[in-house]
Amino acid sequence: MKSNKKRPTLIDVAKLAGVSTSSASMILNNKKGVSFQEDTKENVFKAAEQLGYKVKTQKDRQTLLEGGRLIIISANFNKLLSLSVAHYICKLASKDNYQVLIFNNCANKEKEEELLEIIREHRVMGVIYSAYPLNIEVAKAINEQIPTVILNNFDYEDSFDSIDTNDQIAASTIVKSLVEKGHKNIAYVYTTYKYPSLTKLKAIKGAKKEADLHEHVKLSFYKKDVELESDLDPYIIEYQTGYHLALSILKKEPNIDSFIGSSDFLACGIVDACKELDYINERKIPVASFGNSFLAYLKSYSLTSVDYSIDKLAMSAYNLLTTKIREPLINKGVIRIKYNPQLIEKNKYFD
Repeated sequence: MKSNKKRPTLIDVAKLAGVSTSSASMILNNKKGVSFQEDTKENVFKAAEQLGYKVKTQKDRQTLLEGGRLIIISANFNKLLSLSVAHYICKLASKDNYQVLIFNNCANKEKEEELLEIIREHRVMGVIYSAYPLNIEVAKAINEQIPTVILNNFDYEDSFDSIDTNDQIAASTIVKSLVEKGHKNIAYVYTTYKYPSLTKLKAIKGAKKEADLHEHVKLSFYKKDVELESDLDPYIIEYQTGYHLALSILKKEPNIDSFIGSSDFLACGIVDACKELDYINERKIPVASFGNSFLAYLKSYSLTSVDYSIDKLAMSAYNLLTTKIREPLINKGVIRIKYNPQLIEKNKYFD
């Protein structure tokens, strides 16, 4: 009869020992170049023994996937950018005969803990986060074991090899373009459903400080709080948020003369709301967004949006990871490659 007892994980060991997941990983794997107090190491080894946690050696992983060349892409299926990057990386990997496992974190911090067990059980050569890690401790633990590259839109995390997409530059570019075209009452619309909306919010608030330097320019914020556990499709949530919030905003604040949506789906909802109230035809309200997905190119929307050069991001992430895999001793330092997003003005109402 098969036991239903859950196998211990590195997370369990770290919690029992009272240390971080990355510290437990370094201690159990005898990470060189770092030091811990003897009692800390003893607590970790005791916790592992007590729980029955066994450290997989490289030889163990080799037998689990004999001759395999496996890399993992940790993606957020709720994000078009993350999925698009994963798609491009898969195409590149297939040419080099790498096997690829795409892991969906389901926008769930606890879900990412499963990555540690996958790496423990298989001979994984490297990990690419096509969406920023939700569980930074898990990401650090993985980074201690194998090459790890993240797509990073935060400025403060410098312990990972990363391909940096700068939301602050994107936000500043959008706001500056609107202000230069004479728009003085700008509405930023977002939902708290996804973590990236919060990073964009921070960037927009930074851009607001720049806008405040211009006389009579007002940048206002409107949001809808949505539970992460919602069963609705995330893209439907974003579209509906944009649509309903824009209707409410335009009725209460008739002086709004431009919109910025936190995503293309949300911006499409804003456009439809404007059309329903005939605001676009009468006042030519522009709608801008982040993402530059296929939605931005549909004639009925034609959104002005920020282009992150997805193909270049994917290629840079893949090349960085495979270089680290091939030459681990040569490429020891942290490498950060920065991309500056470009504003693509497709919106026919933007001028």
